[in-house]
Amino acid sequence: MHYTIDPTVPFLLDPIKVGGHEAIELANRTWRDGEKLYLGNVPKELLSFDNDGEILSQTDAYFHKKKYLCNIDDLPEVDRGLDPDMELFAKFVWLFNEHRIKGFYNPIGVHYNPRAQTHVIHPGGCRNKVIKLFHEGPVYSIYFTTNNYFEPWLADLTPVTIEQFNNQHPGTLVLVPDHGALIPHFLVDTNIIPDGITDWHKRIQARLETLSIQTNADLRWLNPWVRKNANVDYQCTESTDDIDHVKALIHILSGLEYTSDNIKVKNL
Repeated sequence: MHYTIDPTVPFLLDPIKVGGHEAIELANRTWRDGEKLYLGNVPKELLSFDNDGEILSQTDAYFHKKKYLCNIDDLPEVDRGLDPDMELFAKFVWLFNEHRIKGFYNPIGVHYNPRAQTHVIHPGGCRNKVIKLFHEGPVYSIYFTTNNYFEPWLADLTPVTIEQFNNQHPGTLVLVPDHGALIPHFLVDTNIIPDGITDWHKRIQARLETLSIQTNADLRWLNPWVRKNANVDYQCTESTDDIDHVKALIHILSGLEYTSDNIKVKNL
């Protein structure tokens, strides 16, 4: 079997089949002298996020394929990619509410991508989207200095070893070969993900069962719920963009009100 790397992708995600103490020993043995981990706040404006098209296509898939009608209990396992169109959107809404209520208490994995010349979040595709759309201020991160990358702002972060981080945030370490380095991906609290996805898919279903909207707009995802005797008022300007509609949608599904420069959502 031949392994082919797509030259158009800005990063790789396939880990090597090494874990636990063996992964720690391999990283310590192969990292260059300047390749280190730093724990602390990374300025949000330095980070690279998923493009708007990925956010919109994920939302389209859940609604246009009517995944909200699917019984998630029919899946043999959740968070195993068996129905990503259902699972990823429910995970996005769940993590929005986790972030809204208490923030992300586990640091986000970030490293420098020399091919794209930017700082990328891995792993954490749904957290990436939540941070992009809803987080304000610096982002609590575990940062890896790929290829000895260093900038003065890193001096404000705390250097940590893999062992120290693993003791503070127990989980699974996998190593992804890319950019001439073994990029560490820390997977923490993954055991809570299936329940979070399942719970919020069912919450979305319950919310849609009773949702009734009055609006002045053609809604990309919620038109089937524009009805009489509304319990949500959704008003927007002509200049409202699709991402602002996503933000409003997530709030509505969470039972929350939402106001921006172009949209006002109010519970009636």
